[in-house]
Amino acid sequence: MKMRFLLIFFLTVLGSNGFGQSTLSDSLYNQAIILENDTARIDYLINAIWNYKSLDRDVSFDLLSRLDDFHESSKVDYKVDTKYYYYGILYKNVGQYDKSEEYLDRYYEVQKEKGDIRRMGIAAQAKCNMFFEQGLYDKSMEAGKKAIEILEQLDNKKVVIPSYSRVGGILMEMGRYKDAMEYHQIALDKALAAKDTFFLGNVMNDIGILYEKKGDLDSTLFYYNKYRELS
Repeated sequence: MKMRFLLIFFLTVLGSNGFGQSTLSDSLYNQAIILENDTARIDYLINAIWNYKSLDRDVSFDLLSRLDDFHESSKVDYKVDTKYYYYGILYKNVGQYDKSEEYLDRYYEVQKEKGDIRRMGIAAQAKCNMFFEQGLYDKSMEAGKKAIEILEQLDNKKVVIPSYSRVGGILMEMGRYKDAMEYHQIALDKALAAKDTFFLGNVMNDIGILYEKKGDLDSTLFYYNKYRELS
């Protein structure tokens, strides 16, 4: 009876990811701290946090907490801003939107101080996605347009394509199909100019979804087939 109880106990704990999650976090952290210097250790933890954000969020959160402690004890501020971004994304993924917004704002302000336009745009786009998940379309569109305004300053115009597509998607959800098509068309033009099949395929799919919403079956099939050709 005692052996059976212990077996059930361990199966329950391991199955709930309690003991297993802690052991995995310990293992990853121990792998990090044996590396040759602080920047290498932080890079290792940062990569592990991102890799586990979908596989096991508890592991990512635990490693972020340990990274907080490591930054504090080592007095090294290397990639502190990246940590803010990861917190923002992870909190979004678990539906803690206030915390997500707080950390994404912190990330944005650091990038603004640095003058890093690309990462400022990334922060704005992340907020756009966060608001979209909540169905807050006005706020989402505001953040998306801000991302467009920022990212249009870059020479590499490919990076702004997802922002145009997202704003188009927001407008579609709001029933503003004509306005949505304008943004999708800009995204399409930029993808064609860049000759980027990945972005081009995504835009074709977005336009197909828009035509489906409008009830235009022929156009839906046309763009869906274009998407399949590029996928």
